[in-house]
Amino acid sequence: MIRTLALLLLCALPACAGHPPLAEASGPLRPLNPGHWTPSEADLRATAAEAGR
Repeated sequence: MIRTLALLLLCALPACAGHPPLAEASGPLRPLNPGHWTPSEADLRATAAEAGR
């Protein structure tokens, strides 16, 4: 059992190590939904209260 886990670990580590780092966002921020409804503070509080039920 331990040999199997060791073999799995030896195979899994090299597979995970070669990936490039995650990309970082660049450029100006822009709205995701221009011209559509934007929630107010009251809307966000109501949604949070409903989620806590």
